[in-house]
Amino acid sequence: MVWCDRRSRRINSFAQRFESLQRVIAREPNLPVVRGAFVDRRYMPDGSLVSGKHADALLSIDEAAEQAHRLATKHAVIARGGASLALEFDTLCLHAGTPGPPATARTKS
Repeated sequence: MVWCDRRSRRINSFAQRFESLQRVIAREPNLPVVRGAFVDRRYMPDGSLVSGKHADALLSIDEAAEQAHRLATKHAVIARGGASLALEFDTLCLHAGTPGPPATARTKS
């Protein structure tokens, strides 16, 4: 998924697998690409997010805190299935579908 925030004139992205497409889109209008990594969502081994249709898509607060720490220190997450997955990102994100994102963010700070 790629979306453009017209106010900040930035293209934002949250799916690692679209990185090359993001760069092409960003190059056209000469806009920077901001890559995000979710602290509260589970990742598939290919770098995509586990679909919200699955019960394990959202992490618990404790799991999210662990994932935030791993992202900040190792630039990696533990993907579904248990393997470590390296991610390239510029910012950490909380998914809008997570119940109580402000409280989750405070837990991690």
